[in-house]
Amino acid sequence: MNRLFILVLCWALAPFAWAKDVFESQLEQDFVQARAAFVEVYKDDTIDAPRIQAVSRQLKMRGVQVLVLKGSPFGLGAYVAGLVILDASMESETNEAIGFVLAHEYSHHTAKHWRTLVPHAAALARKHADLEPLALMKMALGTRPSSESHQHEFEADDLAKKRMQAAGLWSDEGVGEFIVRRVWKSESDTHPASLARLQALGIAQ
Repeated sequence: MNRLFILVLCWALAPFAWAKDVFESQLEQDFVQARAAFVEVYKDDTIDAPRIQAVSRQLKMRGVQVLVLKGSPFGLGAYVAGLVILDASMESETNEAIGFVLAHEYSHHTAKHWRTLVPHAAALARKHADLEPLALMKMALGTRPSSESHQHEFEADDLAKKRMQAAGLWSDEGVGEFIVRRVWKSESDTHPASLARLQALGIAQ
């Protein structure tokens, strides 16, 4: 069964849950390949970052690989195909700051946020049947409603707080100071305003 047939099948049978399962299964296979390719492409920019790795172990981050890049093109943190990616500058940050970025990105993984994009990606396959599942998911990510994207960010923040508290890493003051100093931004299509995030986390400003 070739890739094009799978995509067309998923679109044609989108109302049926098993059709989405076929798409997800293919996507998960692509994630494994994408992860390996990503690690290879950025291998010369990857650093050891012992402090970041130590905090990731303290947070008990299972099922993902933590990658630390010099001059990361993905900002301070990102989640891509089973990879939690941090910029090398995070190595010199506080444990609270490191823990927040790690736990936030890891929460996108544990909450399976990408799965909510599967129906949207299956619909896009109708117009872009030549694209592979991972490319379709990227397109779906870029065209999803802002409200859904914002909801995912709030949820990732909340889950990050709970994981950090369980690991004894959470500090309102430490996380709040970091967000104000390095994360602060206005509302965008993908992220809610930092002030709204602080309020949702119960951090007074």
